[in-house]
Amino acid sequence: TGPNSPTVPIAMTRVPKRPPDRPESCRIGSVGEFGPVLAIALLLNRRNPVTTALLLAVFAVAAVSAAMLASRPLPPRLLGSLHRHLHSSAQLPIRIAVLLIASLTLLAFKLGFSVLLGAFAAGIIVRLLVRGQDGKVVREKLEAIGFGFLVPIFFVVSGMQMDVLALFATPAALLLVPLFLALLLIVRGAPVLLLYRRDLPRRELAPLALLSATGLPLIVVITTLGVTLGSMRPVNAAALVAAGMLSVLLYPMLARLRLQRVRDREQAPGLGFHPVSG
Repeated sequence: TGPNSPTVPIAMTRVPKRPPDRPESCRIGSVGEFGPVLAIALLLNRRNPVTTALLLAVFAVAAVSAAMLASRPLPPRLLGSLHRHLHSSAQLPIRIAVLLIASLTLLAFKLGFSVLLGAFAAGIIVRLLVRGQDGKVVREKLEAIGFGFLVPIFFVVSGMQMDVLALFATPAALLLVPLFLALLLIVRGAPVLLLYRRDLPRRELAPLALLSATGLPLIVVITTLGVTLGSMRPVNAAALVAAGMLSVLLYPMLARLRLQRVRDREQAPGLGFHPVSG
């Protein structure tokens, strides 16, 4: 998890790219992840609330300080060195970005917070750091590492942690999966229809709502913490994870079919409106 949830770029790979002046999916992905990440840090722990707030303030000071340093202009000599090593085997800018991500993730873990908080903050800082003429190249290489290596590992681990036996133990447990899948669409997708009804054409609202309803990383984290703390039954956790997996599989596909249908309808020649010659 970084400034965008992994599910949003995965979903966007199944849907034709949107114009660059309409980054609604990225904004929804960022806002939709940041709030729950903070809620996890504040609520899903066993510490005193005052201690949690103080530790969160320590992490915020470290993250903001790093962001301020990242936003400052770099010395020309350092920029030249980074540019030279970007296309060599040293890959210095990539190593610096990975080191920053690992450092903030480790700091969040040591302070007792979810690693998602550190990864999210690191993603914002790296975005501020990788700018200029080489920024696009660095982002593409980091995305290759993330989506080509780390994200598949995440899904493999998520599948290994899923309690399949609890899910298939009773018919009622299986019925929870479509229920949670529909709730994801209602809770995460329906607000899009209201918030963007004046900003987007009607034909784009439904696909955007479907993309916004995808969710898996936070579901895995929250259900794991809930089962560990004893506040969630394993069968409910398994059903939630299964619904999250289905949302990543089905909703982007439905969004793509919807957009394709609209595009075919727009490109189809009109019937009955052309004058007949002769």
